[in-house]
Amino acid sequence: MLQGSTWVAHRQQIASATLYLLGFFDHPPHNPAEKILSGYKAWEFLLYLYGLGPGVFYNILPEKYWQHFCKLIFGMQIAHQYSIKTQDLNNAHQAFLEFVGEFEVLYYQC
Repeated sequence: MLQGSTWVAHRQQIASATLYLLGFFDHPPHNPAEKILSGYKAWEFLLYLYGLGPGVFYNILPEKYWQHFCKLIFGMQIAHQYSIKTQDLNNAHQAFLEFVGEFEVLYYQC
């Protein structure tokens, strides 16, 4: 769980990513600790989870949860492409299948 100085470091990681964002993202997402429940815009949430999430959660989440999260992000990034190659679609499908199967093991202990 992110508490105290961990949130400060997390926010700094998000802010430092600004240099690497595409031009239409004029600023990094707001600090999730302060805005996620009020005032967080849809594009901020999208960028925070799908764009920056794999990088900024790398040292925060335990390895198995981070890998599980990345499978979802991998599949979603492929699924949101305008044009998808057959092999990429197969890879996304496989990632989604693994994500669902692991979800039950990790969170439901089935």
